[in-house]
Amino acid sequence: MREGEASFVVSLASVFRQPTSKRVRKAVKEIKRFAVKHSKAESVFLGEEVNAFLSKHSKNIPRRIDVTVLLEEKKARVFLKGSKEIEEFKKRKEEQEKDRKKKREEKAEAKKEGKEEKKEGKKEGKTEEEEAKEALRKEKKEKEKAARAVDIKRKVGR
Repeated sequence: MREGEASFVVSLASVFRQPTSKRVRKAVKEIKRFAVKHSKAESVFLGEEVNAFLSKHSKNIPRRIDVTVLLEEKKARVFLKGSKEIEEFKKRKEEQEKDRKKKREEKAEAKKEGKEEKKEGKKEGKTEEEEAKEALRKEKKEKEKAARAVDIKRKVGR
């Protein structure tokens, strides 16, 4: 399953081999194991509603549970089927994507403006602030070189 959404019915029959006090924990582990197996994701996150549902039915856990798995890159998110949480999550993701696009566009515009200003600045000459920044960069580079040299000596001496 690549990026997208899929619905599954997770069997929790194996959880009933455990004592009642451990069933919720085992059910959570079983759902995560199922999601990893079917989505091939590296990490799995359970939605709050799934956890609340299992906690609510802690004395009598259902044999099966309907879930929806959303996969993004290498992360899988598990929600109850038809829950409000999925819609909220999708809206948040869309808003984040819009914000990222705006920031990228602003950075691109700033770079274009910066390049134009640099061209004009080269013609006029450097300001005192730019010279001070450049001096700080040179000092920093020298310190880094010295630190690397000391580190190399330590490695050779061992």
